[in-house]
Amino acid sequence: MELSVGARVSAAIVDMSLLGAGVARVGTMAVFCPGAVVGDEAELEITALERRYAKARLVRLLRPSPDRCAAGCPLFPACGGCVFRAVSYAREAEIKRAAADAMLSRVGFPVRTDSIVTGPPDGYRNKAVFHLSPEGKIGVYAASTHRLLPLAGGNCRLCPPFFGALAAMTEDFFGGSNPYFSALSIRTAQSGRFTAALHTDNDNADALSLARRWADAAAERFPSLEGAFCASGAPDDPRVRYTALRGEDALTDVFCGLTLRISPAAFYQINHAVAEELCRTAAEFAALRPGERAADLYCGIGTIGMVLAAGAPEASVIGIEVNESAVRDAEENRLRNLLTNVRFRCADSAAVAGEAERFDCIVIDPPRAGCSSRMRQTLAALSPDRIVYVSCNPATMARDMAELANAGYAPVRARALDMFPRAGHVETVVSLSRK
Repeated sequence: MELSVGARVSAAIVDMSLLGAGVARVGTMAVFCPGAVVGDEAELEITALERRYAKARLVRLLRPSPDRCAAGCPLFPACGGCVFRAVSYAREAEIKRAAADAMLSRVGFPVRTDSIVTGPPDGYRNKAVFHLSPEGKIGVYAASTHRLLPLAGGNCRLCPPFFGALAAMTEDFFGGSNPYFSALSIRTAQSGRFTAALHTDNDNADALSLARRWADAAAERFPSLEGAFCASGAPDDPRVRYTALRGEDALTDVFCGLTLRISPAAFYQINHAVAEELCRTAAEFAALRPGERAADLYCGIGTIGMVLAAGAPEASVIGIEVNESAVRDAEENRLRNLLTNVRFRCADSAAVAGEAERFDCIVIDPPRAGCSSRMRQTLAALSPDRIVYVSCNPATMARDMAELANAGYAPVRARALDMFPRAGHVETVVSLSRK
């Protein structure tokens, strides 16, 4: 069948992409339709044609999928955070596992993920950012825009209920006028204690004074507030600076039996339960033996490295991280937990070739962009017996796996983990062994 923009077709939705779009097959063409769920039979209107695929909009459902469910969120689908909100979680988890398998298969790796680790699909986030308008309204941005979708006294379903309550209190505090602040960020521990920060690009004396009044009001309303901050810079800016307004200057959490200090600028996985399983998986795949040396690259505040060290007390581990604040947290965490076989260094992870004659095992957890060309060269030069690759992006993982195969490594095991239920991401841990 020849497709054209504006044409309407009836089709069965046979799959879903990691971006949450339903996939139909019309002739030889894959057609991607946001809002369609695998198992649907639907009428689609073609909106764009590319050389190998088409895009469509959902005109009407002819027969809904048994896996289709009510979204239950007034912000869906406009906010774009939950691309799988209308499909059952069991089906979502299988889609994500299949996506990880497909990427490994695409680069010729015969290994399949042995399982997918899942957790509660709602309320799991231990950190969130809500944006503030100059009028003091608070909410989230619509997908790919800076258009504010007000929470209007509600909450993101991925967050604990008190996040929405703090957001509503903040909106009430500004009373229709917000001259300085662009965002509210919140981070919570398993204990229910939390920290919060107002973000601004103008941290003058008046802004700090207003932020302190907000912090006092928040502490009176929320006794579990551990610390409040005024942050100079956007939440995703690596140069953001935090000024403590009241309470503690960091959050304390318990992770895999370890007591951790988490400063406001440090990276910390937002899904506590699945992050613990990720670290346990990395340690299981690393399988450190007495006397072996391991490196934990892009180590953040040291969670993976410390779990490795705690599980193999006769091995030694070094964590490398470029973020100074995270390394300070990692060092304090090492001392808090009396771990003598792990140490941390602030450096570019791609520059560790001179750290030791060799490592027996390297665990690497790069950002979504994957390993840089220099990092891949460093791994090949270090030539450890084993590599444990932790990925949050199957596409860049597949690229890096192909280069590691060329460097003489073969996959042994793989496991998928759903760190971000309802969102279009999947984590994968792969163990590789030098041939």
